[in-house]
Formats: sequence, C-alpha cells, structure tokens
Amino acid sequence: MNNFLDGKNNKQQYEIVERIGSGGFGEVYKAKDKTNNRIVAVKVFQRQLGQDNSAYVDWEREAEHALTLKSDHVIESFEFAKPADDTGDYYLVMQFADNGNLRKLIDEQKQKKELLQELMLLDIFKQTLLGLQTVHQSALHRDIKPENMLFVGDVLKLSDFGLAKHIDQATRTRTYKGWGTYIYMAPESWSLGKMIPATDIYSLGIVFYELVTLQLPFSSADVIELENLHKYGDRPRARSVNPQISTKLDGIIYKMMMQSASSRYQSADEILQELDREPTGVPLSSSLQNAATLAQQLHIKKTQEEAAQQKRHDQEIERTKMNKVKISEFIGLLEQSVESFNHPSLNPSRA
Repeated sequence: MNNFLDGKNNKQQYEIVERIGSGGFGEVYKAKDKTNNRIVAVKVFQRQLGQDNSAYVDWEREAEHALTLKSDHVIESFEFAKPADDTGDYYLVMQFADNGNLRKLIDEQKQKKELLQELMLLDIFKQTLLGLQTVHQSALHRDIKPENMLFVGDVLKLSDFGLAKHIDQATRTRTYKGWGTYIYMAPESWSLGKMIPATDIYSLGIVFYELVTLQLPFSSADVIELENLHKYGDRPRARSVNPQISTKLDGIIYKMMMQSASSRYQSADEILQELDREPTGVPLSSSLQNAATLAQQLHIKKTQEEAAQQKRHDQEIERTKMNKVKISEFIGLLEQSVESFNHPSLNPSRA
C-alpha cells in the first residue's frame, strides 16, 4: 500500500496515516485529505488471485451507489477512484467516524455492567432508523450489525454497503443471497429466500435487542444450530432481561424479530411512527419524573378514597336493608299480638 493516493483532481491528495480495519472486500485506512484539510477513511478494494471480473463490477456499482446516499445518518462518500490499468487500486474515500461504532459502546456497557437508559436507547434507535430509511429508498443494506453503525461525534450513521442490493434492479451478476453476519441474519437469508426491507429490519431488531440487554437473543458456536434458532427458535422478550425498558419498546423489538417477514414491520417509517405514536413512559427529566410520581400518588389516593366511599355507601345500604327487615319483623310480631288479643280462642295459652 502506497503512503499516498491520488485524488480525482489532485495528485497525492490522500496521505495514509494508519490501517483501521478490514472486511470481505478490502481494508480501510485513516488518511489526511490534504486538499480539503480533513481526516477521511479510505476503503481499498483488495485484488485477489483468480478473482473474476464480476467482483470488480459489483464493487464499483456499490461504491457508486454509496456516492448517491445523502443523509445525516449515513456515512458520506466523497470520491471513488478506478485504476487506469490492472495494477492500480480501486478505493472509496469516505467520512471518517471519529467516535467508534456501536460495538464499542456495547462492549463498554458490558464492561461497566450498566444497561443503557431508555432515552438514550430511543435516540440511537431513531438515528439508525433514519439512516435505514435513506438506504431503503434505493437499496437493501443486507449486513446490519453494530460494527457498521458508526459515530461521527454524537451522530450515529450507517456504513458499509458492500453487500447492498438495489431494490429496483431485477438481475445482477451476483445476488449475494445468504451473505451477511450469521448472528444478525434473518430466516429468509439463511434459506436463500426473497430479501426485502423487512430483512434488514430483522437484523436491526437483533441489534436493538443486544443494545437493550447487552446480550444476543440467539447464540451458538454451531452454525447449523444458530440457523435453526433464527428460523424456528422462540423469540425472547428484551424486557425479561431488562425490565427497566417500557413495554412499548419491548413490543417493537419483538415484532422486528418475528420469523415471518410479513409479520414484521415492513419499513423503517412504520417503526418511527410507532415510536412517536405514544409516550414510552420514560420521564424526560427529574422534574417530569417528580410530576409523574405525584400524579401517580394522587391517582392512587383518589382510587383509595373512591373505594372507601363506595364501601361506606354499600354498608349504609346494608344497614338500611337490615333496619327494614327488623321493622318488618317487629310489625309482624305486633300484628300477631293484636290478632291474638282480639281473638283469644286462637291463642291456646289463653283458652
């Protein structure tokens, strides 16, 4: 790897600083963009011995697609370079994520043994869904996982569209069916079935479950067993592990992880609407929390007073009934005495 890469208009525009990652398509480097005075990430496509030309065509297509994605919650791509001959490198210049990824956050919380508060979870969920909303306008991501969810400052952005497939494209040289990361793959991915936006939503549901509970819903070292868990296993409830989250959030995550694609949410829009439809029950501040507590106490007190009042009312009715019975019995005895006095022959004791 050269220490410098050429830009579209400037020679040696990008100075390589260090290697920061790798994947199935190549390696990623941190670099200085000397023309624009900024730090960038450069993803270099690795040439492999015996690799057919279709791989280059697919990677070029995906890189060019990445250049079209513009959103506050998608990693921005700045430039794609194609080699002039067979010896050069294909590389994509992207926005540099300076604050790690979601995997780093999950690992930090595990180490501290601290579950995230619901307000923070909601913020992460919404940012991710806004990114997915943009991606789904033209493509499927097909490799949703914490490692591909990057922080630029405090803003969360989706990245790595190496497995993306264009929604409106009927045929391709490679379909990549079944590709992805095992622990996040939807049942239809394992079965090489039709992949739709709900496929990405399943993977995101697994990520959300992990973020909420700091553990995976399905885990196995055996790939076949893991496949069966995704396809046939019982879906665990996130709330059973983290009872601090609202039933609303728990229900959303559960629906995202349904085995049948038709039973899940069909778009990121649906989930965003669901999140905004009703309050989650989580206070926004200590003052709101105090207000909510006071309201709950007043409600309990009012309920207790109403119950006590109803009890007193019922007791009064019962006393009235008893008094009526006693009066009725007294009148009956009185009438019997008068009758006995007027007709002594009817009373054997007076005969």
